[in-house]
Amino acid sequence: MNAIERVEQSAHWLTQLAHGASSVLGLGKVVVTISTMARKRDLSAIWELDPVAAPPRKVQRQLMGTIEGDEQPAGGEARNDDEQRSVLELQLQHAMQQHDVERVITISRQLRGLAEAAQREAAERARARGELCVGDECFALAKIVEWEWYRARLVNVRAREPPLQVEYMATLEGEGSMLALPVPRVNHLPVQHVRISKPEPCDGPIVPPTTACVVVPALRGI
Repeated sequence: MNAIERVEQSAHWLTQLAHGASSVLGLGKVVVTISTMARKRDLSAIWELDPVAAPPRKVQRQLMGTIEGDEQPAGGEARNDDEQRSVLELQLQHAMQQHDVERVITISRQLRGLAEAAQREAAERARARGELCVGDECFALAKIVEWEWYRARLVNVRAREPPLQVEYMATLEGEGSMLALPVPRVNHLPVQHVRISKPEPCDGPIVPPTTACVVVPALRGI
């Protein structure tokens, strides 16, 4: 695709956005919306047509939101999600003004799906860093006759020891009956007795670890 075709494509996109936004928002909000979303598009094609009138390279990188030098910006998928969310929000406002209930429900579901996907991605990144947040599933130790690992969920944290409040959900095999779970089902544990990854099978008796293998960000603010 040459520079002229890229400019025509960008111009078509901006025209569509302006028409959609102006039907819902006031002039001031339209300008803000378009200028914000335009930063997420490739404006370099326009600057290629007239290098003399184009801003300096450093200013171009700032306008495009790129990192210093020629390094490409990270998080392209996140920016695409933000762009899609912005368009859906405009469409939702328009549908609400038109009292189009069916359209409102459809767009609301799409927005909810984007939000849930973002939450899942954030949770996966946190777990990859070994972080355990309130509400996350984990594995926790409990002793009925001997120490055993159970599927659990972090319910809350507190300042005094033991700081983690967990709820036992099931055995490692997935058995969730009351008879198979520790009593009390909700209990406080030290950080060392909780882990994110599933424990490896052990033939001998389980020895509770003395070193923590998870980080609980919620404890930092206590």
